[in-house]
Amino acid sequence: MTDELEKIIKQLKTLKQYKDLPDEELEKVAQTKLTEKELDEDLDIEDMFIDKTEKKEAKILIKKYLDTYSLASPSDRNTVKQLVFLEVFNNRLQRELNEYYKEGQPTPVKTVESLHSNLNKITELKDKLGLSKDKKEKSQNDSYAVMDTLFKKWKIWREENQGGRTGICPHCGKMFRLKIRMDAWEMQKHPFFKDRVLANKPLMMIYKEGRITKQDVASILGVSLDYVDWMISKIYFREFNIPKPKEVIDELESGTIEEPTTEIK
Repeated sequence: MTDELEKIIKQLKTLKQYKDLPDEELEKVAQTKLTEKELDEDLDIEDMFIDKTEKKEAKILIKKYLDTYSLASPSDRNTVKQLVFLEVFNNRLQRELNEYYKEGQPTPVKTVESLHSNLNKITELKDKLGLSKDKKEKSQNDSYAVMDTLFKKWKIWREENQGGRTGICPHCGKMFRLKIRMDAWEMQKHPFFKDRVLANKPLMMIYKEGRITKQDVASILGVSLDYVDWMISKIYFREFNIPKPKEVIDELESGTIEEPTTEIK
């Protein structure tokens, strides 16, 4: 153990957050801080600037890069040093442009050109260090972000809808509802599906009797008026005394849907 490392360990022991830390863990923390200190001294960022604000900006930037990326080689560290200088210089140019705007003066063309040139150089150095994401990776990350958002929305929906679930029976292929009890799930026949088609026979019979309007049926099921007509022609044609369409005959023969009965269950 070097004298410098021992010195850092002694300093850490005087701090409340490290006071009760085991010696092995304390040495790891000290080694990390020593490495950061050596890198900081090696980079010597602060000497590149005179303004105190810019020195502070440079210090924050270099710490961000040291914490986020592995910069083991001297070449990478020198490149980061140039990158930090250009980023701080970029902030200086932006502040200069803002001052011209505040004072109502025209923006100097040279300053704008310097800003563009500086941004191009920043991009070039980031590419050199492998810090820029290519389009493919960006696209993948965007897709992941979309999926992550959908997953979070699903979790919220699941928490807010614990009273029941809707599913498809793997045996007969019909829709069903799972109504939760305190001790288990209770399976029930789904009231608003005919096989896998959104429909409700008692509701249609009430409509046929003239007790409600077609708009009422559409509003209750959350469908259009055309969908109500479609249900009558395709599913409840017998109840409404209309000819059986050929499409339904084909579906009945293939077993896609069951032939509806005249009685109301």
